[in-house]
Amino acid sequence: MFTAVRWALSIGLVALMGCAGGTTSNTGSRSPAQPCRTVQLHASFRNPDAGAGQRYVQLVLTNIAKVPCSVTGYPSLALVGANGGGIPTNVVRRNGGPVSRLTISPGHRVSSVLHWIGIPLSDESQTGPCEPTPSHVNITPPGEATSLSVDWSLDPVCGHGEIDARPLRPGVPSP
Repeated sequence: MFTAVRWALSIGLVALMGCAGGTTSNTGSRSPAQPCRTVQLHASFRNPDAGAGQRYVQLVLTNIAKVPCSVTGYPSLALVGANGGGIPTNVVRRNGGPVSRLTISPGHRVSSVLHWIGIPLSDESQTGPCEPTPSHVNITPPGEATSLSVDWSLDPVCGHGEIDARPLRPGVPSP
């Protein structure tokens, strides 16, 4: 009887692990995945949203390598204009719960919600764009020094380029 119960519990545990997907917090006793290198990741934006002067988008990092890797914390961003020059960017780390080390299996993703204002502050231009319109953004994964360049087809970042970022989380939430 004891063996049958243990066998059933083992099958249930394996089934639960299979439902968990490819992104997990590292809590097991096996050796943790190495930190993700920039070349192991692909960056993109998903689910842009706007309302009442607020702008939101999910920054998605996908593991394109053949081995798992891990990330912890927040991405860094730098807005870039069409001429290649930098546009003021101030990333503010917002508390979105505890920061966890996330293991990303090959082909799986983590994401961070980004937020900024889309209407000018009183000391920004009230006619035309509040700030220069970015053509792309350089995204630096946590712990890395090199960045990924992603096209920016979103609105200018008012508020002197301030972007609120939440910590990276497993997967990509539905809008």
